[in-house]
Amino acid sequence: MIGVNRAIETSNFTATGEPTNSGIGFAISSNIIQRVVPYLIADGKYDYPYLGISSKEDISLLQAEALGLPQTTGVYVHVVTPGSPADKAGLRGGTQVSGISGLSAGGDLLIAIDGRELHTFSDMLNYLFANKSPGDKVTFTVLRDDKTIEVELILDKRP
Repeated sequence: MIGVNRAIETSNFTATGEPTNSGIGFAISSNIIQRVVPYLIADGKYDYPYLGISSKEDISLLQAEALGLPQTTGVYVHVVTPGSPADKAGLRGGTQVSGISGLSAGGDLLIAIDGRELHTFSDMLNYLFANKSPGDKVTFTVLRDDKTIEVELILDKRP
């Protein structure tokens, strides 16, 4: 993997208070750099694609059961931001009591984007950041009310 160093974890200190790194570095992928830098050079900024949903990273078996989901993989739509691309396309967030505090049932489960299977929220974000820009169309495969449907939306720029 090739990337540009962004940060290094510094959680330890010497006896004199000097920071020491733990050997864990964080980098930005070269693919993202190749995508973003031309915009930075031309416009001085880069607009990330925006959907307007909130989701948990992973869905546990207990959560899937409480939400009435048939699987633990995918992106569960917890909240849809009013007026966002997701809202305009008709994606649904949870609105029903689930038995788990802070997690409402009845939301859509996004299982694929542009034909690519989604396992986690990070899968979706990685695909969007690496391949899409504001104004691009994406197609989600959605599990809703025990049916599989396709939902198209036009991405906006992140506010």
